[in-house]
Amino acid sequence: TLDYGLDSVAGIFDYAPSSKVRLRAGYRTIDRELERSGFEPSRSTRNTDFSSDSDQTIILGVNLKPARWFHLDADYEEGDITQPFTAVAPMEVDRLRVRARFQPRTEMRIDLTYLNHQNHNAGADFRVAGACGTPGGTVEDGCWNSDVEGTTYSASFWHNATPNVDYWFRWAEQALDSRVAVFFDTDFFGIAENGDSVYDTTSTEWAGQVNFRWSRPWKGFARFRLNDSIGNNVLAGPTFVNDLVIDQGWSDVEVGVTYSIRAGLYVGGRYRFVDYDDHNDLLDYDGGIFTFVTGLAF
Repeated sequence: TLDYGLDSVAGIFDYAPSSKVRLRAGYRTIDRELERSGFEPSRSTRNTDFSSDSDQTIILGVNLKPARWFHLDADYEEGDITQPFTAVAPMEVDRLRVRARFQPRTEMRIDLTYLNHQNHNAGADFRVAGACGTPGGTVEDGCWNSDVEGTTYSASFWHNATPNVDYWFRWAEQALDSRVAVFFDTDFFGIAENGDSVYDTTSTEWAGQVNFRWSRPWKGFARFRLNDSIGNNVLAGPTFVNDLVIDQGWSDVEVGVTYSIRAGLYVGGRYRFVDYDDHNDLLDYDGGIFTFVTGLAF
């Protein structure tokens, strides 16, 4: 049996000195417990219970509305995460998000967003009890080390062009970099060694949707998502190096229409086409899905 429990307490102080400025600050703590029993053999470490120290997270934020057409929102979190029953603990986390909204007219909106997060691990691997003397050592020493950083930029535009037509478009780019200390078997050489798994990729996405109505009973929509990812995944040790090139793209397009038979009752259909292309020619697929829909809106 596995019995997992989590207790979380958070407090937020919110201060609005004026209608144009709002500040917030907070604190969050999380405690975890895991009880395990019934695994064989009976004295196995898989029957060991765990109880974590408290996570410590500080939350800061600001919300500004200097003008009717402009809105800025930013928040920052910094935390020390302790999860002793996972191999990725403890962890230091930093996250910053900033969003600016421009609304020149009631029926038009532009959003710009920036997000950055960083995770750092430098602790003992619980699977090798007592082996890691100093955090930051190698996996051979029973230590766990990893650094992950991700940055995302996005921009979106929404417009209610007429009473019967509205649409939105979105662009986003995400860069992700990670370095993890690993211990792997270089079977080709007949030895095992410690090294690093280095992963970096940049993904770019375009998305959009158009909703329209012609005559009272008919409604329709068309949407799309296009994504391209390029990067590398390198496994490197003292004697062995392997570099996997990441070069992938996929598209997702859907159109649909509904007809209101009478007030609240409607029928319709949707067609969706998905295409995935691995430019390394390792995995390619595509498919089409037709869906019949009917419902009653209250």
